[in-house]
Order: sequence, then C-alpha cells, then structure tokens
Amino acid sequence: VRPRVVREQLLWVSGEGRGGVHTFRVPLVAVTPGGALLACAEGRKRSAADVGAKVIACRHSPDGGGARG
Repeated sequence: VRPRVVREQLLWVSGEGRGGVHTFRVPLVAVTPGGALLACAEGRKRSAADVGAKVIACRHSPDGGGARG
C-alpha cells in the first residue's frame, strides 16, 4: 500500500497539562460516501497504560481533509 500524503496535519496534542489527555492511541480514519473525513482515537486520560479512564476523540472534515473541526 502506498498512500498519497498531500498534507500532514496534527489532529491531537497529548501530554501533561494539554487538554487533560496523557496519550492518544488506536487511531482510525474513515471516508464517508459523501467525501467527508472522520478521524478518531482513544484518549487515555492519566497514562499510556491499558487501564484507567479513557475518552473517544473525533475530528471531522467535510471536505476530505481541507478543513477540520
């Protein structure tokens, strides 16, 4: 597989004192039939360990990656 990289974007910033999430793991990117891009990841709140509080973080881009929200 040779994905075409058009522009690299930082979607999530983790680390102590940054949004309350220590580590983002298990990323997922999907494209809808209408061309929107959906990126999600598991946010591990206190450490990178498998145990502890977690959230699901998502970003959505209606134009295939040009804009994000």
